[in-house]
Amino acid sequence: MILVRRKGATWYQASFLRRVQPTALLALLFTLVVMFALEGNAFVQFPVTVLRVAAPLLAYFALMFLISYLLAWKLGFGYRDTATTAFTASSNNFELAIAVAVATFGLTSSQAFATVVGPL
Repeated sequence: MILVRRKGATWYQASFLRRVQPTALLALLFTLVVMFALEGNAFVQFPVTVLRVAAPLLAYFALMFLISYLLAWKLGFGYRDTATTAFTASSNNFELAIAVAVATFGLTSSQAFATVVGPL
């Protein structure tokens, strides 16, 4: 971390990250818009494929949410911590999945199409 050494951890947290974090969200949204634009026809032409990809994802999110919520509740966490744990456990790093699929298989590949279904 060159910036931390040069400017200090306080500046890095308070100034740099505060400016850069919105850029990361905008870049992700831009990527999703571009991929939806490129794969939009596939969503309409192959709705069964979309459902085949979405079904296991929905099952994963539901199971992870319920298991982590119940486990945190049984361990005596408060509601805030229980809800945070459940949402964090059920979250999926689809940003990373999209990046890997696009870099490995190309922007218009079926693998990239499958990763776009996740954010739906």
